[in-house]
Amino acid sequence: MHAAGASFDSGPLSWVIGEIRETLDRSRGALIEALAQVDDADTSTASLRRAKTHLHQAHGALQIVDIDGVAILTETAEDLFDRLDAGQLTLDVAMVQAIEHAYQALVEYLEELLSGAAHQPVRLFPYYQALLMARGAERIHPADLFFPNLAIRPKLPPVDAAGAAVPALDYVALRKRFEQALLPFLRSGATVEPNDVKRMHAIIGEVERAQTNAQSRSFWWVMRGFAEAVASGQVGNELYVKQLFARINLQIRRLSEGFSSTAERLLRDALFFIARASDPSPHLQQIRDAYQLDDLVPADYAVKRYGQIDGAALAAARERLGLAKTLWNRIAGGDHAVADGFVHEMQGLSEAGMRLHALPLSKLLRELSGIARAAATGRHGERLGIEMATSLLFVENSLGQIGRLPGNFAERADAMTARLLSIVAGDTVIPDMPWLDDMSREAQQRQTMTALAGELQTSLHHVEKLLEEYFSQPEDNAALAPIDAILHQIGGALSVLDEDDAARAVAHTQTTLRGFAEAGKHPQAAQFEQVARNVGALGFFIETLQLQNDGVRKQFAFDDKTGLFQAKLIDRRGPSSGAVEVDVPALDGPESAATPVAQNSVAVDAPTVEQDLLLHERQAAALARSLRDDHANLHLQAELKASLQQVRRDAALIDHPEANERAKAAMALLDAPGFDAAQAQRLDAVLALTAPTAIAAPSASAAPVMPESVEEVDAELLEIFLTEAVEVLDAVRTTLPAARGEPYNHEHLTTLRRSFHTLKGSGRMVGLMAFGEAAWSIEQVLNLRLSENRGGDADLYALLDLATTTLGAWVDDLQNTGRSGATPDALGAASARIMAGLPFSVPEAVASAPATIDEPIAAPTDADAYSALEPVVAVAS
Repeated sequence: MHAAGASFDSGPLSWVIGEIRETLDRSRGALIEALAQVDDADTSTASLRRAKTHLHQAHGALQIVDIDGVAILTETAEDLFDRLDAGQLTLDVAMVQAIEHAYQALVEYLEELLSGAAHQPVRLFPYYQALLMARGAERIHPADLFFPNLAIRPKLPPVDAAGAAVPALDYVALRKRFEQALLPFLRSGATVEPNDVKRMHAIIGEVERAQTNAQSRSFWWVMRGFAEAVASGQVGNELYVKQLFARINLQIRRLSEGFSSTAERLLRDALFFIARASDPSPHLQQIRDAYQLDDLVPADYAVKRYGQIDGAALAAARERLGLAKTLWNRIAGGDHAVADGFVHEMQGLSEAGMRLHALPLSKLLRELSGIARAAATGRHGERLGIEMATSLLFVENSLGQIGRLPGNFAERADAMTARLLSIVAGDTVIPDMPWLDDMSREAQQRQTMTALAGELQTSLHHVEKLLEEYFSQPEDNAALAPIDAILHQIGGALSVLDEDDAARAVAHTQTTLRGFAEAGKHPQAAQFEQVARNVGALGFFIETLQLQNDGVRKQFAFDDKTGLFQAKLIDRRGPSSGAVEVDVPALDGPESAATPVAQNSVAVDAPTVEQDLLLHERQAAALARSLRDDHANLHLQAELKASLQQVRRDAALIDHPEANERAKAAMALLDAPGFDAAQAQRLDAVLALTAPTAIAAPSASAAPVMPESVEEVDAELLEIFLTEAVEVLDAVRTTLPAARGEPYNHEHLTTLRRSFHTLKGSGRMVGLMAFGEAAWSIEQVLNLRLSENRGGDADLYALLDLATTTLGAWVDDLQNTGRSGATPDALGAASARIMAGLPFSVPEAVASAPATIDEPIAAPTDADAYSALEPVVAVAS
């Protein structure tokens, strides 16, 4: 999991950002259609469901890269679609705008991460807030996008007070004192009344010192820090703050009732305010250091940061710039006939730049447009040509970070403009700017790496083609002859780049293939698969070279024992024990010598209110099931009512309004006059929905540890595959009617091709080689249609119907039993007929052929093994 504030590895995100951007664009388009069709309920609903399908694809991709906080936006938007579909909400312009803005913010935020910005998901709060307001949510809190590491266990220093004993607290009396300070504070305006807060701060300190469990003491240590931040004016007297003090009161009430569990969400909310403190005291800084809070919450998190740039203008500027660069390269090569075209594109670039509202950039583009003809015709010599090329590079970098231009941008843009004007004016002394040399050098390095990666990829594709030929007919090893030399070149280039693991993977593959070429040897299927997987992983690796991100390199490693070169696509970090102890030094000063702390604190994890809530919800659901069968049992009714009351108390403490409302609705049914069997059924239905669902844990300790065994990893990937396969097949079913209605609209065929490409790649990724081959046969047909610029016809649609039915049943088998007797033979034979120009049919012999069992990570046959050559991660397709 990529925690907020941690060093961000952009590798996995770079593989799926295109898919996320594309699916969100499709969802936005369908959403706008739904709004335009709002008077036609059926048509509007169909568009909404299509919008949700595309959104869910983006949500799935975000879950795979596992970036803290970001998927919350897509999850919340999905909930809005569900409520719209259920008729609980009405689609209107405001809701569409809230969803559109959230999509735009999400994409811009991810692009920022890729360009090196810090991971601070709370920046997305204004857009998350708008979605929640559209839903009518009760809790709208920025801390929901704040992810401190709650697995941290601060080891607080003991306080030695000459062996003085800690008196047992009377929590009932203590709570009364706390409420006497709390009530006037809650009634106060925006101005903090320091005396009331100081009294609460002192009482919280008493609670902290009475704790015998180390984790409980840490909890109250943080609560005391929160109260100190409010008392000192570091945190204002806002609504969230008042609510948090009220929840602290509920936590004290829990102590007075004999319960020691603490609320993780309350801890997280308090840490959020401590992270916001602009001038922390020594105590607050200790908390920030222990929980690593610095830089997690930007001061302007509540200000809208994204969607402020005119997207159409930015797209136009990038398009004009790309064309201008192409023409300039031709001019630099001596082709001055394109000068007029270059001048035209520079004028268009200047006009688009004016709509970006970045005055220094607009000024620079205006000057570039003004001297474009002079530069294109060489009127002012080679020096102006060099400056033009450098300026275009500067503009390209600027457009790449237009949403967060650096503080020195205006100064540098003005300096670029001044240099250009000086050259045009004939000045002989031009100011030197070292940062320009650095920018040019970095750009040259990127271009070199991109070119090299392209050459390596071309060579590797040639290797893949030759291997496909060999794998399909292993008795003929003529295709192996040229591979060794190509791999030698690839390995040499990787060695020069110090990519040792990748180079070792190439060398291992060379050795294996030389063994294949020995006379009389017939390679095993496992050897075929190993070669195919390594070549596929090398393809992924070479694609990432152009990212020039050190973190990406760590995603790939060669294992000498297994002979496999693999990418760790999902990085779930976290210690196996879940907890991380952090020493907290004693503070100098009077605070450290105050009332003694309970000695011999027990270092055992304390229970949480979140766990209590889950337990109480399950108990309530079990009682409701019993009551359904015996609705007149007064004893069961009383037990259920007590359990529901406890659910409401837990929910209030952790600020979980949905759980509170469910319990409230259940209590209303239970208290209704004449409670009968029908009401008992409804009550059971309400509570049954929540029984197996755990409360979303904000704790970083909940992050799963990376599985160690191959079997565990395969099970995880299979679950991802099944989820995605259902979504992709649903999308195919949605697209097919549109394709039939517009047979020559290649966009539909392209969408279908992409869907079967995804099914092929994701199937192969989890070892379902036969499933992957079946999807691949359909992809080949669609590739041929698109390459020949042909539309759809009845035979093609019959094939696609067969594919949808076959693969859908295949997925159902895997979901139900974990295995399937389906084969790719029928689809393969039918596809071959269509590709040969024959009418659609399934040969009877193939249709009735005996089934083989397809299950995850089954060893492929020799004929199947070649299909693993494209282990495409589905979301990157």
